[in-house]
Amino acid sequence: MASIKFNFSKLQKIYVDAWERKDPTIAFEIRIGAGCFVFMMFLSKEDTDKNDRLFIYFRNIETLHQIKLYGYHLGGNFEAYISAKEEDLIRKELRLQGRGNPFNFNEFLNELNESIPQFLSPTTKGETLRNTWEYIKDDMRNIIDEADRTILIGLKKLPEKSRPKDKTLRKLYLYINGCDNDISDFIESIKERNITLAWTNDPTRTAKTFAQLLTDFSNMQ
Repeated sequence: MASIKFNFSKLQKIYVDAWERKDPTIAFEIRIGAGCFVFMMFLSKEDTDKNDRLFIYFRNIETLHQIKLYGYHLGGNFEAYISAKEEDLIRKELRLQGRGNPFNFNEFLNELNESIPQFLSPTTKGETLRNTWEYIKDDMRNIIDEADRTILIGLKKLPEKSRPKDKTLRKLYLYINGCDNDISDFIESIKERNITLAWTNDPTRTAKTFAQLLTDFSNMQ
C-alpha cells in the first residue's frame, strides 16, 4: 500500500505537559483488542533530533519500532507516514494474520489516536518504563546517558554554563525505588537548581536510596 499520512494529534496535551514539567519523558500503553502498544517519546533539549521520534513497542510480538513525526508538535501536529511495514506490525500485534475478519486500518489508526491519554501521571510513566525497559534496553542505549552506569551514587552541582541532561535524569525512573510522583517532582527541583545525578558501574559502590537522595538535596540548599 502507499504510505498513509496520519496525525497522532492527541499526543499534544501530554507533550506540552512534559515540557512544562521539565520532565520530558513520555511512556504509556494502549490496549486495543488483542494488541498492546507501548508509546514512548524521550524528549531532550540537548538532543533535539530525538524530539521527533515516536517509539512503539508491540508487546505480543516483542518488537520495537520507531516512527518519525513531522510538524509543529506544540501546535498539535504529529504527522507520521504509515507504510505497509507499520500496518503489518499492527496486524501481527492484533493477531489478525491469516484471519478473514475485515479490518479497516484507517479506523484503527483513529481509534489508536483517540486512546492516547490526555493526562499522564508519573506513576503511569514510571511503571510503563520499568515494565518495558528489559525488552528494549539494548536498542535504546542512546536514549539514556552512560547506559552501563546504573548505580546511583549522589548529586552533583553543575557549573553555571552547564545544564542537567534529561538523558541522565530519566534513569531515576529505571533504577531507583521511590514514588514516581516524588521522582517527577524531584527531577523538576534539581533541574531548577542546576544539579544532576552521578552514576557509576562500579559494583563495589552502594547505591543511594531515594530517601538519601532527598536528604543530600536538602543539605545542598
